[in-house]
Amino acid sequence: MIDISIIWKKAHGLETSEKEESELSLWLNSNVENKAYFEKALHHFKSEKSNDASTHVGDWTEIAGDIKPKRSGQVKYWIAAAILLPVFLAVTFFVLQMPQPEQVNLAASQKIEPGSDKAVLITSNGDQISLDESDNLSIRDKSSSISTKEGVLYYEETTGEDSRVNQLLVPRGGKYSVRLSDGTKVWLNSESELKYPVQFNENTRVVQLKGEGYFEVARDLNRPFVLKTSTQEVEVLGTAFNVSAYEDEKLDVVTLVEGKVKISTSRIGVEKIMLPEDQFVFYKPTNDWSLQKVDPPHVQVWINFL
Repeated sequence: MIDISIIWKKAHGLETSEKEESELSLWLNSNVENKAYFEKALHHFKSEKSNDASTHVGDWTEIAGDIKPKRSGQVKYWIAAAILLPVFLAVTFFVLQMPQPEQVNLAASQKIEPGSDKAVLITSNGDQISLDESDNLSIRDKSSSISTKEGVLYYEETTGEDSRVNQLLVPRGGKYSVRLSDGTKVWLNSESELKYPVQFNENTRVVQLKGEGYFEVARDLNRPFVLKTSTQEVEVLGTAFNVSAYEDEKLDVVTLVEGKVKISTSRIGVEKIMLPEDQFVFYKPTNDWSLQKVDPPHVQVWINFL
């Protein structure tokens, strides 16, 4: 865990040493959770009037209370245990007093397996179809061809527009992937939901996400791809990015891996262009936001288990 006084200095515009800058950079890039802590801590310290960093030693308790660990199902706890083992061997008593989202029961986490392929497909007429990794289904839905194979749901693009909307729900502890009719690939994390048309129209491609998903968007210069969450809208032509937008969490995070996207937050009227390795963080309780550089592989790590 980072020395809290470094974040306090950043919040108050004070000079930090080269060693402190290096320590902060390594900590921020080691885990996506650390970035959430950093943004919340900055906001917290900027709102305080004290000029003494030592008075804020206990503030991690308040900061931690507003940031819940992200849920990659059971996978993220496994990853956290592997990353943090050397850290636990070196931390001081001072650091151990600070709540950390990465802290897990190592003995328990060693028994945890990655989430299994399972989801529920809800068709436009309300039919619910349970999916798992063993299913190899073939579904004819009017003019559309839908199939599943080894934990992936496939939509074949056909001629003509089909505006009917399907919904893919992934339960707690599950994961699932879908290839949309335009060729776009989506990996959905635990407790996530994706709504999308069976066939996109000729002008645009619009989907809606709750939870977390990693997107590899098929390039189409004539049809922008638009991802909507409850607070944000991401518009792309062809790119790869990760979105975490759980409705019961206070942070929404968009991380760009490849390409270029425009992100807009209607709640506060902010529009930004994101380039590779940019991360947009939106803190919903106060409408605060930040745009920063990150290391995408750390964000992508959860999809390696899909």
